[in-house]
Amino acid sequence: MDAGKASAEEDTLGQLFMSWIKDTHENPTRENFLRIQEMMDKGCNEKQFVMRSQRLGVHSALTIARLLDRTPIERVDLYENVIRDHGLQALAQLVRDSRSLTYLNVGGNDIGRAGCAYISALLPTNKKLKYLILGSGESNLHLNKINHEAGKQLADALLKNKTVKWLDLNRNPLGVEGQDAFYTFAKLVAQSKTLTTLKLGSAAMGTPAAIAIAGSLKESATLEYLDLHDNDLQPAAAEALAEAIIAKTATGTPSTLQALLLQGNPKLRPKGVIPLFRALREDQALTTLNLAKTSVGNEGALILAETLAVNKTLTHLDLTDNGISEEGAVGLCQALLPNMGVRFLSLSANKIRDEGACALAQTLENNNTLTQLELATTRISDRGTVALGVALAMNSGITCLKMNNNHISDAAGKAFAELIEKNTKALTIALKGNQVSHSTLLQVKKVLKKNKDLKDGDTPNQLQGEVIRLHFQQYKLAEANSQLKEHQKARLELQEQADRTEREAMTENENTAKRSKEIIEKILMVEQYCQEMQMKQKAKEEDMDKGSQQFELDLKALQEKLKADTLAKEEKLAEAESNEAKLKEMELARKKKSEELQSNLEAVLKDKTAWEEKMRIYRGAAQEAQDRIVEMEAVVKEKQALLAQERQLKEAKKKEVKKTKSPDDLIDSLLGA
Repeated sequence: MDAGKASAEEDTLGQLFMSWIKDTHENPTRENFLRIQEMMDKGCNEKQFVMRSQRLGVHSALTIARLLDRTPIERVDLYENVIRDHGLQALAQLVRDSRSLTYLNVGGNDIGRAGCAYISALLPTNKKLKYLILGSGESNLHLNKINHEAGKQLADALLKNKTVKWLDLNRNPLGVEGQDAFYTFAKLVAQSKTLTTLKLGSAAMGTPAAIAIAGSLKESATLEYLDLHDNDLQPAAAEALAEAIIAKTATGTPSTLQALLLQGNPKLRPKGVIPLFRALREDQALTTLNLAKTSVGNEGALILAETLAVNKTLTHLDLTDNGISEEGAVGLCQALLPNMGVRFLSLSANKIRDEGACALAQTLENNNTLTQLELATTRISDRGTVALGVALAMNSGITCLKMNNNHISDAAGKAFAELIEKNTKALTIALKGNQVSHSTLLQVKKVLKKNKDLKDGDTPNQLQGEVIRLHFQQYKLAEANSQLKEHQKARLELQEQADRTEREAMTENENTAKRSKEIIEKILMVEQYCQEMQMKQKAKEEDMDKGSQQFELDLKALQEKLKADTLAKEEKLAEAESNEAKLKEMELARKKKSEELQSNLEAVLKDKTAWEEKMRIYRGAAQEAQDRIVEMEAVVKEKQALLAQERQLKEAKKKEVKKTKSPDDLIDSLLGA
């Protein structure tokens, strides 16, 4: 079983070595073979394959993908090699087929749009990958070159992915030709339920895009680490980040952002960073804040000091190269006196001088929480150095102090070295770039070694060691006499043994010659084996080419399907826009109709009011007429009564006339009538 495993490992090593030879055009020497073997022994096992900075190229990537296929590999780290797009294509197939791979690091490998497309194509359906590193470092020779189109395609794919939690795209030209990729990443931050780390540093991001990403933090429930360094951002970007933090605090929703990296954005200035500092007064999540080279100045430093007086969450604070002088440094130190949260503080490349160093020394006398303090290139001279030495003699927290490239004389250096002899915690003190002699540096180094030994527990107590040594010597003296006699006896035995050894040496020489012959035969067998492996390698490469062609066909089909889905989506969006336009027209018509009805209602109300007024007038006139009618009826009744009386009188008169007149008079009367 062990022999079979060893044979498989030798086969793997041989194939990888031959691929490396093709990539680098080096000679297949024993030295090169042993170097590759050493790297594999250090970084490779059944769970991980780590080979950084080894000039691995396309051939090596193809071999690695083939060798790791169908294995329980979990981590592949090929950072700072030269696998390029075709190499990533092979690794993409490995990611697609693997049931265990969760970590892929191909940063600094000259990967461009095509390589990113291979990874983007498989992300929507992949359910294992959690860490995807495509970023590059400052010192990488072969930076990745993922542009805005590839970046947007990657972000769209991640919107459909449910596992990736770490994405590194530092130093890719995502925003050189367009900014649309960043807006898709903002959407990803708002919607993702898994993404915790997003690195978009030095990616040519514009301020509007940064504002969009900051706005997405209001909706994010998972993002913990955001890197936007070296993007030439304006103050509005920092203000948007402050608004996002305040919005989280105001709504009572726990913020998840723990680290914010904004270094290398000198245009932020106090206008941008001051709102951020004020927002952090109530925040209880952010622990790391890097604002190196952001032009904080004394104004910003004093506002930050006010924040540190109430914020106990921030532990890592980098203010390197921010134009802070003695005034700002003293303000920060006063805030750090009661603050028991900050553990790392960098004020390097700020002109804090001796006054700032003395203020820091006073802080260190009372604050044992701060463990790392960086004061390189801060124009500290002898007075500040001695003050810091006095503080370190009493401080039990500082483990790392950097004071290189200052104005420290050898006399001050010696005083500092003597003062820190009482310190038992400092492990690193940097004093290079000062006028300090080599002997003084050795004295400081001796103190640091003592502290390291105490920390590691390697050096026992000296007194106890001396007691043990004396007991041991006493014991050895008691045995000396008996051993002397035994030595005399042993001398004779050694003489006999020497004779036997000489005879055995002669036999061993004969055996060595025989083994040398066997080794030569094995070397010939290995050379023959290498030739066979080359033939097998060629056949497997042909198989890989066929697989690559099939993968390209599959990728093309997926792209066509994606294009069709995109067209369908655009049609639906157009239909939705049309419906929305109709809805707006109906809303306008309804609003216009409502206004007309309102106008008519107002007119009716006016008419009603006028009609009621007229009715009131008519009722008054009718009442007056009724009263007049009653009066006239009374008059009529009176006149009727008078007429009735007159008629009665006339009738009475007529009756009397009839009684008194003769017939002739009556006739005359009638005729006359």
